[in-house]
Amino acid sequence: MPIARLFVLKAHPEAASTMEETVDELHRWLSQQPGFIVGWNLRSQARPGELVRMTVWESEADADRAVCHDQCLALRSRVLLHASEIATAGGGYEAEATRPGPRRGG
Repeated sequence: MPIARLFVLKAHPEAASTMEETVDELHRWLSQQPGFIVGWNLRSQARPGELVRMTVWESEADADRAVCHDQCLALRSRVLLHASEIATAGGGYEAEATRPGPRRGG
């Protein structure tokens, strides 16, 4: 079963755009790794500079292998330089997608 990982980041006010650019770079790199299914960067509309990063992997081993790679560690270090807060959602979550059902007329 796929595994999802979540991170909540809050940027220093003066570094929000730099942090978001680095997170985007990290996501581009992660998307090329074996086992990567999909990733989202969710930017808060109510709290400027807050970002939730979510990735979904084929397995926990695939996610672990990617996040332990030197390139990933370097990019994550750059993200942390610009973050005032970071929280992880405590390991991975089994991921199951809900697909749109048939539309009702109306």
